[in-house]
Parts: sequence; C-alpha cells; structure tokens
Amino acid sequence: MGFDVEIMTENFEKVDEYSEFTDTFIIYLPADIMDSKIRKSELADFCERIQECDGKLIIIGEKKYHHDLDAIIPIIDNYCWFDRPVDVAQLGNAIKNGSIDLASQSEKKRILIVDDDASYAGMVREWIKDIYRADVVTAGMQAITFLLKNKVDLVLLDYEMPVVDGPQVLQMLRHRNRPQRIYLLYF
Repeated sequence: MGFDVEIMTENFEKVDEYSEFTDTFIIYLPADIMDSKIRKSELADFCERIQECDGKLIIIGEKKYHHDLDAIIPIIDNYCWFDRPVDVAQLGNAIKNGSIDLASQSEKKRILIVDDDASYAGMVREWIKDIYRADVVTAGMQAITFLLKNKVDLVLLDYEMPVVDGPQVLQMLRHRNRPQRIYLLYF
C-alpha cells in the first residue's frame, strides 16, 4: 500500500528515535503474551513510551486477551486494538485514511466491576461482556487507581470489602473528582 515500514524486534529502546519520523506504530502481540510477566511489562513500557511521544499505536492480538490485558495494563485502552486474524485491507485503509479511531474499535459502554470475590466479579463480567466493555478489579484501592487512569460509564461497586470498602471508595472518588457526579445505589 506504499507505506515505509521499519521493523523493530524486541529493541523497544528505539521508540524515541523512531517517533520523530513515524506516524503510527503497530505491535503484533505474541500468542503467549498472557504467560509472560516480562512480555506484559515490556508491553506496558512500550505503550507508555508511545504515549510520551504522542504517537499513534495499533495493537494486534488475540480477541480473548484484549479485556484481560486492558485490566492489567489500562493504558492499552488509549490505543486502537485489532483482533487477530487481521483483515489487512481494513488495517491498511485505517492507516492510509488516518481513521485510527478508538471509538470505532470500542463503541460499547464501559463498566467497572469492583468486588473482592474474584469469581463472582468474573461471572458478572461474563454476563455482560457481549453488551458492555467490562473491567474487573478486586479491591477498593485498585478501583481508585483504575478510575484515575480510565473513564468508565458505570461502576458496580461491592459494599463490603476488606481494607477499603464500597462507601470509602465512593468517598475518595467524590473527593478527587469534585465536578463529576457520582451516584451510588445500595441494594
């Protein structure tokens, strides 16, 4: 399609050097990305470096890992994701037309599920994942950290959790985000 392409293989230190003349970075995730803490850490570092240089990034990976990686590395949400196998024509056209639009990749409303019972939270996520983009955290402080870095449309918040419970999370959110309206329904 006429693109000038430079291939980087596990030499991500060159991101800063390439960012001066590169419009878009594409990272093709290995199939075993979820099995390697080192690779996940490298991916997080890579995404942060791209963000620091205001670059565009397309991530290509297994559909089944998208939400799991997004929960572990929230910065991924800032970039365009293409499920594998990739329609190369669609990818090329997105790059060529400059239409790397995050909204087109994820038009679903985003819900954060906060519950110290990981199996229950996972079950709720499974129920709603086809309709909503659902993220799970299992502690109150994780919820605060996640919400400071990500925008969500709704938070499903457990009332009773160890260390920081639901009402304390709500209080911290209200304190940090004065202009934002936060509603909590107790059942």
